[in-house]
Amino acid sequence: MLRSTNGEKMTRTEESQCQEIPVNRKIGRQKISLAVIIETAGLNSAQLSEYCRSIGLYPEQIDQWKPAALSGYQHNAQVEEEKIRSRREDKKQIKRLESELRRKKKNWQKQLRYWCCQICDRIVLQWTMV
Repeated sequence: MLRSTNGEKMTRTEESQCQEIPVNRKIGRQKISLAVIIETAGLNSAQLSEYCRSIGLYPEQIDQWKPAALSGYQHNAQVEEEKIRSRREDKKQIKRLESELRRKKKNWQKQLRYWCCQICDRIVLQWTMV
């Protein structure tokens, strides 16, 4: 059960209103988190804790939101896009390296068979000459 800023127990409707942070919509969360960061910018740790209790958050959550809000949410989208592109390039490179490895392995097996045949031929020649 949540408590209001003055320490009194909240009613169920007040409690539900405090916890209504939309989690389904990323943009809604970003707007709310930005508003919370702006509201808490000038608060000390005791005031921040009290504020967080009043809306049902933890101070650590606000600390996690700050870097994203300061760098801009669009920048985060660009970073995510860059990560996806990088993963795609990595997958392509892995596929290319695996095919190169298969090709080299195949060539190595051919060479091994050739050398084995050469050695066997020499042995047979030695046995026939004796």
